[in-house]
Amino acid sequence: MISRFQDTAEKAARRLISEPDGNILSILVTGSVFDGSAKDDSDVDLCVLWSENSSLRRPMLVEGVEIDIFCDGVKRIWTELFRAQQRFIVWMYAHASVIYDPFGIGSQLMSEAVITWGRGRKPPTKQMLFRQHCEAVDSLRTIKRIEDRKSVV
Repeated sequence: MISRFQDTAEKAARRLISEPDGNILSILVTGSVFDGSAKDDSDVDLCVLWSENSSLRRPMLVEGVEIDIFCDGVKRIWTELFRAQQRFIVWMYAHASVIYDPFGIGSQLMSEAVITWGRGRKPPTKQMLFRQHCEAVDSLRTIKRIEDRKSVV
């Protein structure tokens, strides 16, 4: 990753994490910054996983660099990986690197996306579906623990 863009992506991630109602579980960088093809006028694409069950796309400007933020709920991304119909989403997660991932959820999703991307549209085996289901349940349990901790505080 080009260092100027890497620094900008990390600053954007810190800004997102500091937002009071973010519920952010993981932040990944993807696109031209990830694959090394970024040019001087490139933007930075961030995938933000949050505990909300919704999707949102929002822009941000950090040090004159446009940041394109794709916020998605963990449930939605797991569903897309199961179905492998939204090829762009699968591609984004299969071609990304972690910036922030304290619970390991983003890394799990990236690993699964690499497998899904690699197998194309072939139907998954029962073992793959079972493994994906177990990983999704683990992710959802982690989210529940996070939410429980927040309600105690």
